[in-house]
Amino acid sequence: ATRPADPAAAAAAAATLWQETEQAFGEQVGLRVLAEHDLQITLERPVPYLPDLLAYGAFSPVWRPAVEGWPDADAAAWPHGTPPPMDRRRWVRLDPETGRYRQDHRWARPGRHVGNGPYLLERWRYKRDLRLQRNPFWSRADREPQADSILFLTIEDPNTAILALETGQVDWIIDVGSDAAADLLAQQAAWRQRHAADAGRDVGADADARLAALPAPDRRRGERRNAHATPAFGTDFFSFNCRPRLADGRENPFHDAAVRRAFVLATDRRAIVDGVTRLGEPVATTLVPPGSIPGYESPVGLGHDPERARSELSAAGWVDRDGDGVPEDAAGTPFPAVEILYTTTTPRYRWISIALRDQWRQVLGVPVELRGVDTKFYREDLRNGAFMVARGRWYGDYGDPTTFLELFRSDDPSNDRGFRDPAVDASLDAAATETDPGRRMQRLAELERTLFTEHVPMLTLCQLVRVSMHDPVTVRGVGRHPRLVQDLARVRRVSPELEPEP
Repeated sequence: ATRPADPAAAAAAAATLWQETEQAFGEQVGLRVLAEHDLQITLERPVPYLPDLLAYGAFSPVWRPAVEGWPDADAAAWPHGTPPPMDRRRWVRLDPETGRYRQDHRWARPGRHVGNGPYLLERWRYKRDLRLQRNPFWSRADREPQADSILFLTIEDPNTAILALETGQVDWIIDVGSDAAADLLAQQAAWRQRHAADAGRDVGADADARLAALPAPDRRRGERRNAHATPAFGTDFFSFNCRPRLADGRENPFHDAAVRRAFVLATDRRAIVDGVTRLGEPVATTLVPPGSIPGYESPVGLGHDPERARSELSAAGWVDRDGDGVPEDAAGTPFPAVEILYTTTTPRYRWISIALRDQWRQVLGVPVELRGVDTKFYREDLRNGAFMVARGRWYGDYGDPTTFLELFRSDDPSNDRGFRDPAVDASLDAAATETDPGRRMQRLAELERTLFTEHVPMLTLCQLVRVSMHDPVTVRGVGRHPRLVQDLARVRRVSPELEPEP
């Protein structure tokens, strides 16, 4: 369409386009408001995980007048009134040049944000702190907030955050992003081991209550009580580039599934978890964390088998033909140097990459190089397919295997590997239309088995673990849900009797 030259005409055209968009949305999208507390959703097919999906943060309700910045009179009449014209909405506008709907997020600042939770946003100073205050309009007696206020501090250096907790300046570190995490967990494990006989004391099912009931840690022994590991609903992995050719035009050896299987079989995950990451992560041979989804029986993928690894590489045509220790193809061309791409934001991936390099050199005899880059360039390389092997991780958004398995659909935006297989797409489609819950889970489990015993588009390493810190003697109500959600209404600070330090 021709863009009007007159600004007023352009604005009017954009408004007309927006009205047509809203009308089309109402006609084509299966959402209907039946009453003030009733929402009707019409689906094209069965979605058994829909209730769980709707609990995801992206579906949290917001109040439209606040988000769009309506005048008070219009806001007071909502939802029974008519939305004001676009030029009277403070936080949204239509771009007259493009017709795009643009959102100003200042509606989420203190004094403007409208929510329905147990706390209100009282203060938010970017990269400094955020303060929540008890919501005086909260009316659920069964979930009454346990604290009057909660202050979140931004401490960029992880070691400084640990020092702040140890000196009593903070009560809780939600995510310990420090190299010291493994040592902290080891100190807690040593304390628990020394008091293993007391661990069975009947103090209820609450994990913090059980820890608080144990004798105090002995600091002279290097023990501690305030470090905690929570297995998360996510998996650490390294992706293989499955495209026929690499970004520079060279033939890609990882296009061959046999080559990918060889590299997976050559990997000793247990050695990496025990000797490199040291967080006690459960080893993972498939992508969906085992036991995390009711009714889903996780298959077993490829484990550590050096002899079979060399056999798979040989079957793919890569054999050490001249005795120099490096496999060559039928034409005598050596296996190309394998580049492992990782991010430099955390030492974890560098150390894992070094371990993979050493294992693959030893078992397969292939040359391996490391390339560490900033997160921005890492994402660009993933998007452009400019890698051979690249680190990755994935957290599930909802409690169903498809939150992981859809990553292998040919046209999925998160399919960084460039993996394409019509049979895999067909299996996902068949599971999506399966109405029998048990049969559907069986289909998905069989698909995951095929993916991680035959195709192996990625090398899964371990289930992710979140390390946090709080003293269960003084802080209670901290959740340990695998999806790392927290019900802040339950978090509270207690004042027990002082324990004598040994």
